[in-house]
Amino acid sequence: SDYGKAVHHLAKRMQAMGFSNLVSKVYPETRHESLNEINRDTVMNDFAAWADSVLKS
Repeated sequence: SDYGKAVHHLAKRMQAMGFSNLVSKVYPETRHESLNEINRDTVMNDFAAWADSVLKS
């Protein structure tokens, strides 16, 4: 595994293409399905906070 390097690389490319409100976050000890991992509550709370911030802007 590249420990999230690909995720951050993709986020940078998307920002360069004009995407906004973009956040990339890698959770330690998780793999491909973050919403099905042991820390899914943290992941879902982070997503909800991001969605709220986007909807308010």
